[in-house]
Parts: sequence; C-alpha cells; structure tokens
Amino acid sequence: MTSTTNTFEKLISGFAYSSKSNSKRKNEEDSQNTLVQTKRVKVELPREVSNKSPRHGVHDYLKPGLDVVFCGINPGEMSAALGHHFANPVNHFWACLHQGGFTPTLLRPSEDATLPERFNLGMTNLVTRSTQTAAELSKSELQSGVPDFLAKIALYKPKIVCFVGMGIADNVLEWINTRADSDGERKAKGKTKVKVPGPGLLPIKLVHSEEQAEEGKVESTLLYAVSSTSGRVVKYQKSDKIKQFQAVRALLDEINSSGSGVSLGLTPVQIVDLILP
Repeated sequence: MTSTTNTFEKLISGFAYSSKSNSKRKNEEDSQNTLVQTKRVKVELPREVSNKSPRHGVHDYLKPGLDVVFCGINPGEMSAALGHHFANPVNHFWACLHQGGFTPTLLRPSEDATLPERFNLGMTNLVTRSTQTAAELSKSELQSGVPDFLAKIALYKPKIVCFVGMGIADNVLEWINTRADSDGERKAKGKTKVKVPGPGLLPIKLVHSEEQAEEGKVESTLLYAVSSTSGRVVKYQKSDKIKQFQAVRALLDEINSSGSGVSLGLTPVQIVDLILP
C-alpha cells in the first residue's frame, strides 16, 4: 500500500503543479489577447456586461473537507467573461442555493469565491473551456475532463459532489464504467449504469482511504445529480430545481448528524484505483 500511496501523492502533486503552470500560461495568453477578447465581449454579450473587465474564465473554489462541491459542465460565455460561476441572470443556481437551504441570503455570482470559507461549499466544472451552449462540447472533451475532476475530489475529499446537470453525471459514470470494464478485479463491483434516470444519488460512492475502510471509518464522497439550473432547461421548473437542492441539503444534514454511519446501499469504488494509471 505504501508504494500505491507514494504514486498517488506524486500524481496529486503533479496535478497541483500542472494547474499552476496552466494558470501561468493562461495569464500570459490573456495579456497578449486582451484587445481582441475585449472587442469580442462587446459584440457578443449583453450591454450590461460589455463595460466589465473580462477575466477570461472561472476559477475552482475548493479546499479540503467541504460539505458539498457543486460541479457544472463548463462555463458559459457570460460566466467566462465576468469570471464568476453561473453568472447569467436567467440561471437559477444562486436562487436554488439560497432556497435550497445552503445560504441564508441570495448571493450574487460575484460572491462565488467566498463560498468555501463562509459556507463550506465549493465550485468546479467538468470542462474548463467556455462555450455559448454545452451542446458545443464534444463527447471526447467531456470524457477527458473526468480524470482531472476525480483528481480534485481525491485531493479535497468533499462529503458530497452535486452535479448541476444530469448529463455531467452520465459522463462521469460512463468514464468510471469504462475504467471498471478494463480492470478485471473491479469489473463486478465497479460497473454501473451509464445513464442517470433522474435527480438523486448516484449508485456509487468514492472511497478515499482503504485503511480507514478496513477500520470501519470509511471516508467517502457521495455523488448526487440535480437538473441543470439553466433557464433554458424547461423540463424541470425553478420550483422543481429548488426541491432538488433541498434534497441535497437534507442528505448533508443526515451525514452530519450520523457521521460515517449513513447506510445507503451504494457501491464503494476506491478513487485511487480510478485515477492511478
């Protein structure tokens, strides 16, 4: 196990270093293209956005031991231009977060960076590239985002990951399913259905520590899918989306009150097995 742990630590260290390096390169590219991108924002985004200073993308807001990490599919153009998650005013995310019981007041998108410290909540995306609509993302692009996403979860170990869009959960489960198929030892217990039938808990939990599992102190992350909070999604109305967030809040309260004793009949999957080569 020591060898596996050392390899895992190297992988996580490499992930953190890569993120910093990519950020540095991104800043250099942004400084070279400021005029071009500013002109694009003025043409393509609404007037109330055009006088803002574009920050060219959104950042992850994560720290160890968060209660819930909300994972979007990718930043929309307005979010990327303003540098804040779910920045489009027709998106229901911030209203759902408040009325779902996670924040005492309705937050503005510009307050996204305060979530970890104020409310023990985190934010990330499956894909970093911004698009006008998620339909512009290719299947390979979505699948290639899963390993980095899992590395973040392995590093920060939140209690729950809430996928804000069931298509995100579909892609993560499909990647895990494919990985399980390629590993004979885990094929039986790691294989899951690819399609998420609706909002709710996914059938697996990501276990972070094999030693703790053996001691009966399982440190794991539960995966939950809610519908997209985009105003374009009309299959679920805003009131339905709020109820889904309330269900996530209720699950968190159950975990906090029961500790590691919550029994949900989920299939345990060692996250180290998923992200190690």
